[in-house]
Amino acid sequence: MMKTTKEIMSDEDADCKDTLMCSYVLLPRHVRNGSLAKRKVKDMVQVERKIMLLRNFELYKKNKMIMEENERLRQITLLLNKENQSLLSQLQKLSSSNSESTA
Repeated sequence: MMKTTKEIMSDEDADCKDTLMCSYVLLPRHVRNGSLAKRKVKDMVQVERKIMLLRNFELYKKNKMIMEENERLRQITLLLNKENQSLLSQLQKLSSSNSESTA
């Protein structure tokens, strides 16, 4: 003869002192053995991994853009430096020719 759920629960409650251990009959199996919690943790880890990959890609793009801008500014700096040297040379020639003509 098969026992009813009520009889099973009353037998276990009589034998059990800890209410958490006694109430496992009421919980589904995947909750009792923690597989649901493990699945949720695994899903959360996957979501966090995707978020980190997206953030990493965004940072990579920003870094690449900064490096390209840095290179562009470096080229401009070189050109301005050349122009400055050229103008300084012309100024020195003019000042030396003016000092020779006044002397």
